[in-house]
Amino acid sequence: MEFTDSQQESINISKSRADNCSTSFISSILKSDELIKIKIHPLLCNSPYCDNCNNIKRIKLYNKLKLFSKNRQLRFLTLTYKFNDNYETILNKYSKDFNKFITYVRRLNYKFNYFKIIEFTKNKIIHFHLLIDSYIPQNLISNLWLQITSDSFIVFITRLLDNKQLINYCLKYITKSFNNNQDLFTAFKIRRFSFSRFTYDFNNNNNLIPGKWELLPKIFTSRFECITYYLYFYGMLFSQKFINKYPKFEFL
Repeated sequence: MEFTDSQQESINISKSRADNCSTSFISSILKSDELIKIKIHPLLCNSPYCDNCNNIKRIKLYNKLKLFSKNRQLRFLTLTYKFNDNYETILNKYSKDFNKFITYVRRLNYKFNYFKIIEFTKNKIIHFHLLIDSYIPQNLISNLWLQITSDSFIVFITRLLDNKQLINYCLKYITKSFNNNQDLFTAFKIRRFSFSRFTYDFNNNNNLIPGKWELLPKIFTSRFECITYYLYFYGMLFSQKFINKYPKFEFL
């Protein structure tokens, strides 16, 4: 596929970020009366061409999916486009089509949350893979999708009893999106995956602890270096006074 000059420039910049990425870490700390929590944050280059950053994103995403699937009965839904030689047309309208679909379904009083993955086929046609937490009739989905796209009606929906199996199934498509078609994702500024709004407050556990997180300016080259620094700095291994004052000491 031929890209415009601006699209090719975006691809080159993204590749340059990946080549210069060193994946450093910073940390923040929260103290309460009997608790210290230390959160380690990777500094990602956010380039789809960077293997190190992609691996970190994959781990973080897996943990978020576990939270999303907790106490939910999930279903796996796939929306497909009919093959079209002029696939650039689909690339220019796919986002509007998906937003219309979500809006129409919710107007019919089907309340649900979703996790979305975008995949390109070998013919560069977009597929939407979704995890949804509510039942929606397949006939309804198919008719709505046909109404929106004018020529596409093939949808697939299934329920799996094991949420872990379902998450692993999604991770297969996530891995494919990391490994394939990076140029298309970058040139057209496509988000590979996303959660619906208000799906889950992934940081709500922090709100249970009084106090504010303090971001420290020191940069580390690895998680191990960060953990070692704090163990030495606070004297956790050697100071009984520290252990008595802060009996709970956690790394996140």
